Amino acid sequence: MKRPVSLFTVLALMTLLAACQSSTGVEQPAIHSTTLSVTSLPKVFDESRMFHYKYAQVNSDSVLMELWLAGIPVVQGWLPLDNHCMDPIGPRFTVELAKPLDAILKFDFENGSGRLMCATKVRRYIVVPR
Repeated sequence: MKRPVSLFTVLALMTLLAACQSSTGVEQPAIHSTTLSVTSLPKVFDESRMFHYKYAQVNSDSVLMELWLAGIPVVQGWLPLDNHCMDPIGPRFTVELAKPLDAILKFDFENGSGRLMCATKVRRYIVVPR
């Protein structure tokens, strides 16, 4: 015959589980997004701080958070919402760093502004440290 689990055992297991899932203590940034016309973008970018994602498909929030946790100083990003140039390459998700940093290359980014001017609208992401 099985013994019933005591309330004390259940509470002890729940406490242990909660302790294992505790926060790492890393403050995650807030990411604010808005939709803009490409005409609102700067006419000239500091290309030394601009990097675009190699692939057409991207989960912007997830990539921005991954970069932040890796210590990559992302200031803002732009996700093109359309492709006005209508070519197979098209515009790419692009981020601006606080300073040039080649470490971003390990995250499938390349230097450049990602052909943002091929879009008519972009979603702008501002990364705000907490």
